[in-house]
Amino acid sequence: RLIRRGATLSHRLDGKLSSRLREYARGSGATDFVVLLAMWFIFVRRISGQADVTVGTPVAGRSSSRFSRAVGNFMNVLPMRVRDLDGMRFAELVQVVREIALKALTNQDVALPTMLEHRARRGVAAAGQPFQTQFVLQEFARNSHLGRLLAGDATAAVAAGSLILRAYPLEQQEGQSLLSLDVFTDPEGFKCAWRYDRDQFDHETIEHWMRCFATLIDAALTAPASEIDLLAVLGAEDLTQLSSWNATAQAYPAEATLPAV
Repeated sequence: RLIRRGATLSHRLDGKLSSRLREYARGSGATDFVVLLAMWFIFVRRISGQADVTVGTPVAGRSSSRFSRAVGNFMNVLPMRVRDLDGMRFAELVQVVREIALKALTNQDVALPTMLEHRARRGVAAAGQPFQTQFVLQEFARNSHLGRLLAGDATAAVAAGSLILRAYPLEQQEGQSLLSLDVFTDPEGFKCAWRYDRDQFDHETIEHWMRCFATLIDAALTAPASEIDLLAVLGAEDLTQLSSWNATAQAYPAEATLPAV
């Protein structure tokens, strides 16, 4: 369904954290896209409790060189599914996501509406859109500085001939997913834009999840052999708050009976 009340919140990952992620990707034989998508699978698993997670991710749809100079929008959205996240370790998940991404890209010419029509004809239960969340990585092989504009960086100023281009942030008004993460790359690292349905999530929840996601990335890169369900998602501030909520200990008279207490 089309999301009519959308909103966007953005944050930048710490530069050192971005560098660590890129180094891990190179060391594991994966790409930044695969490692970030694996992180998103873990995050969706942790907030939903589901072991079977499907994420949509768009592709340019120009798999053939004959489309390279054609004008138009060829974009397609590929559903990527991990069926059993229970007990999986982060390093293992990265390799699983790598294989899933390769297979999905091999079949990227199958349009999502065509796939949904085929599922409906087969009588597949809940034959609508197979995902409620999306992940997007925006990389710029050329003109990488434009990424800051598209990410809505109000401080960015890009020279284009005699013109100076600056971002004009617009409120996200609609979308096709309840929750999506757009990641923009630039020489400084990664900037994340969280797009969400305001009928489902509030501003404070998304801000909290932004902190949790950064904590999760740090934990996964620190201990990639750990099970994904054991990776930390709460930072020091959240743990301190939890500790204060649970500070309910009270002193009782040692000689008092249970009914008296």
